[in-house]
Amino acid sequence: MDNRLVKFFDKIGYSNEFRNEFLSAKVKNVIVDTHEESWKIYIDIDKMISIDAFKALKESDNKLSSVKKIYYYFNHNDLSLLKDYFMYIFNYYQNVCPMLSSIKEEDIKVEGSSVSIEVSSTPEITKLESIKDKFIEFIKAMGY
Repeated sequence: MDNRLVKFFDKIGYSNEFRNEFLSAKVKNVIVDTHEESWKIYIDIDKMISIDAFKALKESDNKLSSVKKIYYYFNHNDLSLLKDYFMYIFNYYQNVCPMLSSIKEEDIKVEGSSVSIEVSSTPEITKLESIKDKFIEFIKAMGY
């Protein structure tokens, strides 16, 4: 594991339980934005970390008092967790927008690097169109 990543994990108190998922990880770049008080961390990794490891990372990163927001950008060639990450962001938006709650997991299909959603109403289509860029931004940041 990259030494900079070890130091960062120690600083935020990231769980030892998930650190082994980062064994092949290397920090490619860190961009510190002092105006926005944010960091962008670019990580190269062979296999994408589990959604549980990502959730724990997001929960830990708020322990840095000098940083308001940390953005993670992963680079890998592993499509095996694409649906998990898509469902993570989709569930977030379902909580924010109850209109999307009628769309069930079985309505979402992942084939290779493509995701399709079966919808039954025009308002669902309109809402998904209005937030699709946010989905794409998140999924790209996760390396997909």
